[in-house]
Amino acid sequence: MAYDNSAYWKGLHERLSGSLKAVGHPDLSETANLLKYESETKSLTESLSALLPALSTRDAIEVLDVGAGTGYWTRVVAETLGRAGLSASMTALDISEDALSGIRESLPGVKTVRQDLKTVDQDLFSGRFRLVNASYCLHHLVRAEDFLNALSFCAGSVAPGGFFILMDPVLTMPFSPGPKCHTQPLALKHRVPRLDFGPTVSVPDSPSISTT
Repeated sequence: MAYDNSAYWKGLHERLSGSLKAVGHPDLSETANLLKYESETKSLTESLSALLPALSTRDAIEVLDVGAGTGYWTRVVAETLGRAGLSASMTALDISEDALSGIRESLPGVKTVRQDLKTVDQDLFSGRFRLVNASYCLHHLVRAEDFLNALSFCAGSVAPGGFFILMDPVLTMPFSPGPKCHTQPLALKHRVPRLDFGPTVSVPDSPSISTT
């Protein structure tokens, strides 16, 4: 059965409405998933910390959290900026109205937007946000055209001089190996300049996305 991310996430939030706190890997124990979240949270907060000097302002920072789900990463971003003395105006975007309802309840100051990243207008928020965050979201878009639409939307939503944080698993093998597999070069409508924050860990480059 083909993976339908729209049906999966809508169904998950409908079934567990109000009780879903986070989403873990089904093949890992609860303890391992907690350690995974701790590691990923550390990665995100360190990335945000590197941006703090450039984000410092008296005005509230407009932030878009893409694929917000339970609001876990929305909260992490808001609290990290808050600890640095920065005010954030948070907007959470998700495909599930149940998920967004939960965010409005647990994070009352956050604005919510319901959109499907596969079909969202790439220019919906053109140049609006100083910071766009997409943590563990875009890899669920397994078709190249859907992924590219979402990625272009995220990049296009960044204000001039703003930042886009993308945190996802790094795949070093073809996603769908098999006789019907083909590759497609990546081409974005919007591009975000590469930023250098010092030494980084090298990982193998993946020049294309494989689709069936």
